[in-house]
Amino acid sequence: MRCPAALQLADIALVVPRPTYPLGRGFRWRKLLETGVYGTVEEIAEAEKTNSSYVGRLLRLTLLAPEIVEAILDGRQPTDM
Repeated sequence: MRCPAALQLADIALVVPRPTYPLGRGFRWRKLLETGVYGTVEEIAEAEKTNSSYVGRLLRLTLLAPEIVEAILDGRQPTDM
């Protein structure tokens, strides 16, 4: 039997996404565009089986100030982010 605190932590982990995941995807996709692996956002979306709007939103994360990116990667982003 799990204790209530463990249950709450497990439930939270399933609901709250890590902010580093979308940031990492955005930077990976940017690199794929810059190196010519894919020529357009639409090609990435098709390969990743998602839509181009989502790809575009994550690519915009790569335009954040380096200090903000570093804070996110270090887990120092605001709690409401």
